[in-house]
Amino acid sequence: MTMPNPPKRYPLSFIRAWLRPSALLVIIAGLSFLGCSTGGMKRVTAKPSRAPAQSRLKYELALQHYEGGRTAEAITTIKEAISAHPKSTRQHLFLAQCYIELGKFVSAKEAAEKAKGCNPESADADYTLGVIAERTGDFDTALKHYRNARSRGRGSVDFVVAEAECLTAMGQSAQAIALISDHIENFDSDGTLEMLLAQIHVLDGDKETALREFGFALERSACDSKRLQGSRSCALLVQEYGELLASEEQYEQAIAILQPHIAANDGAPASVIVALGSAYLNTDRVDDAQRLFLLQSKRHPKNAMCWLLFARASIRAGDWVTARRTTDTLVRLVPDSSPAHLVRGFVYWKMNDQEEAIEALERSLAIEPEDALAHCLISQILENAGYGTASADAHHERAVEIDPQHACAKRNPTPRDWNAPVSPAPLPVLGSAALEARLP
Repeated sequence: MTMPNPPKRYPLSFIRAWLRPSALLVIIAGLSFLGCSTGGMKRVTAKPSRAPAQSRLKYELALQHYEGGRTAEAITTIKEAISAHPKSTRQHLFLAQCYIELGKFVSAKEAAEKAKGCNPESADADYTLGVIAERTGDFDTALKHYRNARSRGRGSVDFVVAEAECLTAMGQSAQAIALISDHIENFDSDGTLEMLLAQIHVLDGDKETALREFGFALERSACDSKRLQGSRSCALLVQEYGELLASEEQYEQAIAILQPHIAANDGAPASVIVALGSAYLNTDRVDDAQRLFLLQSKRHPKNAMCWLLFARASIRAGDWVTARRTTDTLVRLVPDSSPAHLVRGFVYWKMNDQEEAIEALERSLAIEPEDALAHCLISQILENAGYGTASADAHHERAVEIDPQHACAKRNPTPRDWNAPVSPAPLPVLGSAALEARLP
């Protein structure tokens, strides 16, 4: 089993994940209701037809259905609107968006092509067709549509984002970076393009440049990490910037970014909590780490990494009662995790429950037989308890055989091992190379 957290860095549609579903709706809403010709909407001087008025009402009702999560009802209603006014570009595009939402890409493409037939120069129709092609894995076609959209809709940053994202998904990150760099000064940026640049640099492994771009994005966006409840894009920016700072061991900066954000927002993802907690532990702010994980364990009760770091903070604080509770919870969550049983065994040893400690450590070894620390701890427990030297020596020798440089060679595993630094990604060290391995 592998650890259920965190999945990040960065999936397809990593930027438009927060530009949409609102992005298409914003684009669609900006279209002229009657505008089907390339010459723009003509002023109507004659008595208006009842059909467009009826269509408008149906369209607004369909929007309400969609925004309320009733996509099927939205489709039924927008089809009625289209029947009343079949040459409305935005209504066909809205129907396409509803089908995209349901994963019905054939129907979505048909609706988007009808919108394009209504207005062949529609940048929004090309954008929508690009989204459909991208979602179905046809990146070459998606790129063609996105380029058409960008050339026809020069005032929209969404089209630049879409093309750059598509290039990145195709493995052409250098071209994506060049595209963004060419256009970044063309917009009164809210940090969107800077954030996209940062994420592409993360994908390329250039984290130093990514950190710089995240900083630019935060500056240009004017995001306030203390007040982000209403801004999903700002929240994502602060979270990803803070996580990257923590992973690059810039702990004080990570705390400065993430602490006010988490304090002001109840819904921070577990990966962000892990990043802040790790930063606390690596700056010896153990009490802050414990308070954080005590609160967040209620909000993320099934996140193994949060419980593991909560246990680590409790060990650091010498709070063995809490450490026992957290490790008991941890092994219930991830019973096939060698590190979980290992840390639980350590805690029970420190609480003088040798039998429970040895049982936990033996379960850890059953899962990961080559864990030098588990052998070392069993040796130490047996020796301290006076259970005889033969078994203790056997575990000690096995630990040294696995890792000749292990602290067990000095018969003193705890001081150095259990105060090693913690990193949010990969897993927290907790004292041995084995604990840097998988956590289910």
